[in-house]
Amino acid sequence: MQPFAETPLGNNDPKSLSRAKCSLEWPEWENAIGTELMQLHKMGTWQLEEKPPDVIPIMNKWVLT
Repeated sequence: MQPFAETPLGNNDPKSLSRAKCSLEWPEWENAIGTELMQLHKMGTWQLEEKPPDVIPIMNKWVLT
């Protein structure tokens, strides 16, 4: 059995947002992203802020699967 971190998430899932935008499934991905952002906003888990000059931001990315 493979460790979880090495288990493939999906065979045909896009590996980046730019690849997702080029796929035929983009309308579904776009809807899913919008739904996720709406839920995060409703739960009050984040808000967009200007970055102070002395702060290094934490990076993130979408995992499309």
